[in-house]
Amino acid sequence: MLRNTVKSFSKIKPGSVCFNSRYYISMTNNLLNGLGDDSEYYNTLKESEKNVYNKLKENFDPTFLEVMDSSDGCAGGNLFIDIHSKKFEGQTMLKQNRMVNSVLKDEIKNYHAVRIRPEVSKD
Repeated sequence: MLRNTVKSFSKIKPGSVCFNSRYYISMTNNLLNGLGDDSEYYNTLKESEKNVYNKLKENFDPTFLEVMDSSDGCAGGNLFIDIHSKKFEGQTMLKQNRMVNSVLKDEIKNYHAVRIRPEVSKD
């Protein structure tokens, strides 16, 4: 799984329209070395990502959280959220997405597309 994920990241070229090198390096390091210190990841985030990250962290107490605003130089912003939380337990995927949407309703207005990947924490 890890090798396939790293391979798929390696297919992204720095000249790509929406290539986000900061995120690429952060994700590759996280995949290869484990998640590391949460503050280390937080320091790599842009202000728009930090706002979303803080709201999600406060409301869901996630065991895993990654936020990526891929609008670097692209028309319209895209927001990608990967979040694992115990608060999703017993909820359908639709309900999990709605829970995240309700917390981020003001932030979501600024994006062209939002992809939310919620998961129930296993620990």
